[in-house]
Order: sequence, then C-alpha cells, then structure tokens
Amino acid sequence: MYTQYPKTEPFFIVGVHRSGTTMLRLMVNNHPNIAVPFESVFIPEFYRRLADYGDLTKQESVANLLRDIAAHPFVRRGGLIPGDMDTILARPIKSYADLIHAIF
Repeated sequence: MYTQYPKTEPFFIVGVHRSGTTMLRLMVNNHPNIAVPFESVFIPEFYRRLADYGDLTKQESVANLLRDIAAHPFVRRGGLIPGDMDTILARPIKSYADLIHAIF
C-alpha cells in the first residue's frame, strides 16, 4: 500500500571520491518515496560560467544553458534530462535556481 508522505525539502548527499556516497545514494534511492538523482557536479560548474549565457530571463539564454547542461557527461550518464527538453523549458525560469529546480 502506498502511503503519501508530506512534501519535504530536498537533501544533499555530499562526500569526496571513493567515500561511499554512490552506495549511499543507491541505498536511499531504493526507498519507494525518495528519488536521488545521479551526481549533480554540473551545478557548481555551470554556476561559475553563468556570465557566458547572458540574461536568464530570456528563453533563448535558458535554452542554450540547458542544452550545454544536458550535454554534460554526468548529466547524460545519469539520464537526468530527457531528450525532449521542452517540458523543462515550459516552466517559468527567471534564474539559475529556477532552472535547476525545473531539471530536478
């Protein structure tokens, strides 16, 4: 029987390479009411490059940034962004935080 739990804030699993974070992510992800995506190393990488994309209140800038994020090896490996990015771009995105929220 499915039990609906109250919506909670996101949480992060943080650690250094070879410390067991992947195993922890996989174990937590087995819970039926929790989804833990693949590594999100792309978040700080693209944050440092935001100036390259211009004004994120413009759809074209957001689309360019999303296209590059979708091409990131960890994003592709984890299947984080579907082939059709229109669902993400349909959300109201005015900032990098909005884009990350829409991706997840």
